[in-house]
Amino acid sequence: MRSFLRDLLLLRPGRGQIRLQHRHPSLLRIGLLTGIHRTESGQRRFSDDDVNWLTLLRCMRDTEMPLAQMRRYADLHRAGPDRLAERLTLLEEHGRRVERRLAHLQTCWTVIRDEIGTRAEAAQPVH
Repeated sequence: MRSFLRDLLLLRPGRGQIRLQHRHPSLLRIGLLTGIHRTESGQRRFSDDDVNWLTLLRCMRDTEMPLAQMRRYADLHRAGPDRLAERLTLLEEHGRRVERRLAHLQTCWTVIRDEIGTRAEAAQPVH
């Protein structure tokens, strides 16, 4: 699961030594990342929980969750366990959208795959 993190993070040897790529500091500005610790020299130090949170955020974005819903989820997460039911509802709704999108993409792939087969057969020389 962590392989796609390379798109979001630069991983360096050593626990917690992770640096956001230049295009993702906006996660900090829009409030999706909070409480990130810094070294004395000002470098951000990410804990395992931070990396897990970043992984979740990346999955949300990769599955086209709107930023407004991501912010809402982050707010509910920070509000603590009393808001767990709302967080779960938000994730379930998004999960249903993802499932519909996957079904649509599978249908599209079937049509394309069939067309590839048809064109490949047509391209075969007749004996």
